[in-house]
Amino acid sequence: MKKKYAVQKSGIRGKGLFAVSKLGQHEIIFIPKGIIKTVKRYSISDAKTEQHMLAIAPHTWLKTGKSDPLRYLNHSCEPNAYICGFKIIVATKDIMPGEEITIDYSFTEEDPFWELDHPCQCGTPMCRVRIRSITHLPQELRTAQKQYTPDWLQKYT
Repeated sequence: MKKKYAVQKSGIRGKGLFAVSKLGQHEIIFIPKGIIKTVKRYSISDAKTEQHMLAIAPHTWLKTGKSDPLRYLNHSCEPNAYICGFKIIVATKDIMPGEEITIDYSFTEEDPFWELDHPCQCGTPMCRVRIRSITHLPQELRTAQKQYTPDWLQKYT
């Protein structure tokens, strides 16, 4: 199967994932792979030290390897992709060739201690600057994004 993305220098931060051909709305872009990590309770130290992980259930994360595309999936406050189910990356709208593929990190995490370790650099009109877990988002935004919220985080929408 031909890859739908390429890793390139990002205008948001570092390297990012870019569409190599047109991706249709609701098209599966990729499914990340990795090892499962669980913790008994959320902690400030875990929230600040772990990177390249995707929360897939309460207290449970998928830690990806160096070759996994999830590593290069940048945050945007106005994303064009989302997590469907527990870990499937899907387009929210048509994504054109050369366009960076992004997700909203806040809709991937419920750990109340988690916060992006740098100010958001997405540059969109709706940029929130400070990116924290879904538990810190205004209810109106959670409700508006309900259809793009992973199954296990639907309780917050």
